[in-house]
Amino acid sequence: MPITLQLRDKEFVLEERMTLKKAMKTLDLSAESHLAMRNGEMMQEDEILKEGDHVTIIPVISGG
Repeated sequence: MPITLQLRDKEFVLEERMTLKKAMKTLDLSAESHLAMRNGEMMQEDEILKEGDHVTIIPVISGG
């Protein structure tokens, strides 16, 4: 089973196991400006994505 990452209405499919940090880099997303949630829990960037995972990527918005 592939690994699925969802960012808003876009879905990305990865075929190999990798860390969240590598997946974010592959998708050209900054870990500093996005959060990742798997099964309702926030992920750390050193966690390994496994087959069948569905990860929701949430943009972090800040301003002043």
